[in-house]
Amino acid sequence: MSGDQLVALDLRSIGRRTTGPAGSAEITIPLPDPVVTAIGKLATETKTKSFAVILTALAATFSRYTGQARVPILVAPGGRWQLFDLEIDGDPVFRELLRRTAAGDLVPDPTDPAMCQVAAHHRGTVPPDHSPRVRFCVESAQIRITYDSATIDDGAIARFASHLLTLLTGAATEPDTPLSKLPLLSPAEFTMMLDRWNDTAQDLPQDRCLHEHFTARTELTPDAVAIIHSDGILTYADLDAASNRLASHLQTLGVGPDTIVAICLRKTPDLVISMLAILKAGGAFLSLDLEYPTARLEFILADSACRVVITTSDLTGKLPPGTGETVELDQLLAGPTNPGPPRSAVTVDNLCYLIYTSGSTGTPKAIAVTHRGVANNLLDLNTRFSRPRRRCH
Repeated sequence: MSGDQLVALDLRSIGRRTTGPAGSAEITIPLPDPVVTAIGKLATETKTKSFAVILTALAATFSRYTGQARVPILVAPGGRWQLFDLEIDGDPVFRELLRRTAAGDLVPDPTDPAMCQVAAHHRGTVPPDHSPRVRFCVESAQIRITYDSATIDDGAIARFASHLLTLLTGAATEPDTPLSKLPLLSPAEFTMMLDRWNDTAQDLPQDRCLHEHFTARTELTPDAVAIIHSDGILTYADLDAASNRLASHLQTLGVGPDTIVAICLRKTPDLVISMLAILKAGGAFLSLDLEYPTARLEFILADSACRVVITTSDLTGKLPPGTGETVELDQLLAGPTNPGPPRSAVTVDNLCYLIYTSGSTGTPKAIAVTHRGVANNLLDLNTRFSRPRRRCH
């Protein structure tokens, strides 16, 4: 016996129906002639029976679905119901698994209903006292599946049946294949996973920086709500005007393409305004957490060659000594409004932001992300989840 405790099969792995009419339903898996022949040949070679080959494939399929190393299934050798317990620890070849089936443990007169959820039997066998939620009736050239339609989804049981047939076919024709290598998905499912699900090419705009996407949205819906915060709301037009004012000031400080500008602010709309302003000025932002240890802040500011830090007057004292040029945002935004957006030479291949690793395995390392990467990711998400155009991006 393996060290794994025998537990009930988790039939939720097949596919659970939350609500459904009481009763049972039935589907049939026809076994193609070549598969029947291969099953019979393998049974002869291993001095077992065709039922044992199918039972082993059924247990292997449940193991692949649930991850369980021991699979309990009700069987009725000689017409007497007993609990079959197949160990599938390790990654045995199917022939070895079939040998284990032939020598497997049988628990007579099982009394725990939780262990009696799945049954496999021949045609004409008297049903067990317990009512299994799924029964697999093995006939000469087909497997008939009867299941509890109130709790098991019809489509899910049909997929399970397809996977069982695929694994059974592979096991019967290639019995010396390890269980993990036996096919489970049908050719159609392979095509869907490898081709259709990976067909992610999208005709997305490639020439806009992140802030330019924001500007385009502002032009379309200037009065739409961009930010909701404790003191009210900011429209796209409000956010655009505030970020333009800060961006113009940053340019007077020499901020341009690939210039790193740090942000040391609380989580308020000022944070969004600052990010946008840095991008509009042509720079790349670097967020600083006020909870960082002083040593980490000093390292990041020095390593990034940060030239400017945006903060507020009440937070200036929390910055490490020698931080360099600081912009007190609360003072700046209280000044006159800038008439329009600044111009910069930034492109999609310039830096958008810088982020540092935790440094848990050594020195923190900077990760540089370009406008192209960020914009592509956000556009992909909007496209993938079909975000309505009337909503704010």
